[in-house]
Amino acid sequence: MKDRTRRNRIMSARRVMVYSALAFLVLSLISTGVYYFTGYLKDPLRGFFDSVSAFSATGLSLFPKPLELPVWLRIFRAGCQWIGGGMSLAILALLMSSPDGDSMAGETSETFYRFGKSFSTAFRRLILVYLSLTVVLLALLAATGCGFSDSVCVAFATISTGGMSPGPVLPNGFAETVVMAFMLLTSISYPIYYYAFRKRTRKLEKNTEVTVFLGIVVVLCVLVSASLAISGTYGVRESVELGCFHTVSNISTTGLALDDISKWPPFAQSLLTIASFIGGSSFSLTSGIKVARLIVIVRILSRSFTVRLHPRAMIATKLNGKQVPRKTAAQMSTFLLTFFAFFAIGTFLISFDAPDMLSSINLCAASLTNTGNGFSFPFVMGALSDFTLVVMSLLMLIGRLELFALIIGAPERSS
Repeated sequence: MKDRTRRNRIMSARRVMVYSALAFLVLSLISTGVYYFTGYLKDPLRGFFDSVSAFSATGLSLFPKPLELPVWLRIFRAGCQWIGGGMSLAILALLMSSPDGDSMAGETSETFYRFGKSFSTAFRRLILVYLSLTVVLLALLAATGCGFSDSVCVAFATISTGGMSPGPVLPNGFAETVVMAFMLLTSISYPIYYYAFRKRTRKLEKNTEVTVFLGIVVVLCVLVSASLAISGTYGVRESVELGCFHTVSNISTTGLALDDISKWPPFAQSLLTIASFIGGSSFSLTSGIKVARLIVIVRILSRSFTVRLHPRAMIATKLNGKQVPRKTAAQMSTFLLTFFAFFAIGTFLISFDAPDMLSSINLCAASLTNTGNGFSFPFVMGALSDFTLVVMSLLMLIGRLELFALIIGAPERSS
C-alpha cells in the first residue's frame, strides 16, 4: 500500500506539463462560458482567446473599451490573470523540488518528480511571496489615490505579469513609479525573496543572474530614454519616465503601457522588442528566454572560442558560482533553438492574416513572450481571423508553459 501511494505521488516531467496545459485549457473554457452567457463576448472562439490571454498572463484582449465594462467583469478578468500566475507558481514549485531519480530506475530515461513535502514547502513559500507582493501593491496603489477596483485590476495585472489592465487608470507619477517597481520585483527569481527573509546573504551575493538582469535593465533604460530624448519625441523628463517604465514593462513581459509606442523611434521599438525576448530571471513569472539561459549560452560561446585557441584548456561553464552540467547546458541551447523555431513558424502562420510582415512579427512576439504589448498593429484586435486567434492562443500557451520542458523533460535548477 505504501509503495502504491508513493508511486501515485510520482509523475514524469512530460506528464506534469501535459496536465498543466490541460488545467490552463479547462479554466479558459470556464472563463469563455462566463463571457458567452453574460453576453459580453458571444463568439466562443474570441472568448476563448481572451481567456487564454488572461490565464497565460499575456494581456491581449478583444474587449474594445475595458473601462466601460462592469466592475465585476473587470475584476473577473484581472482575477483570471492572478490565478494563472498562481498556477505557474505551482509548476515552479515542482521544478524547484528535487527530481525522484531512483523511483523509476531502469524503467525509463525520463525525469520524474514527487508531489511530497519538498513540493508543498516550495509552493507555500512561493505563494506567500506572491500574496505579500499583491497585498503591498494594493495598499500602495490605494495610497496614491487609485480607486479600489482599479487598484485590484492593476495589482493583479502587475504581480502576475499579465498586463491586462482596465486602461489608463493610474492617477499620478507616483502610482506609475510604484507599478514599475513591482514589475521589476516580480521579474526577480522568487526563491531570492525567501533567501532574503531567512538572511541567507551568501545566496544573494553569489546570484550572478540577478546582477546581470539588473545591469541589462539599467542599460536598456538608458538607451531607450536617450533615444526618445534625442529624437525629440518627448522632453528629457518624460523620456526618462516613459522610457524606464516601458523598458521594465517589456523585460518583465507584463506589457503595461502609458503611451502609444507606435510613434516611438524604430531604435527604441527595437530595444523594447529585445527586452521582451530576454525576459526576467529564472523561477519568476516572466516569460521569454530568461537571463539564466542567456548567461549560460554566452559562456558556452565564449568557451568554444577559447578552446579553439587553446585545445587543452579545461573551462567549466558556471552560473551563480556553480558548474552547469553538460546536459543542462545542452537543454538551454535546445530551448533557445526551439523558442526561435516557434517564433518563425508563428510569424509565418500569422502572416496569412496580418497586413504586413512587421505586424506579423509583433503579433507573434506579443503572444510567444506573453508580453501582449505590440507597437505596429494598424488594425484592431477584433479584426483578426479565427485562424490567427487560434495560432496566437497556442503561442500564448507555449510561451507560458515553456513547451521546451514538455519536449526535453528536465528543468534548470534553482540556486
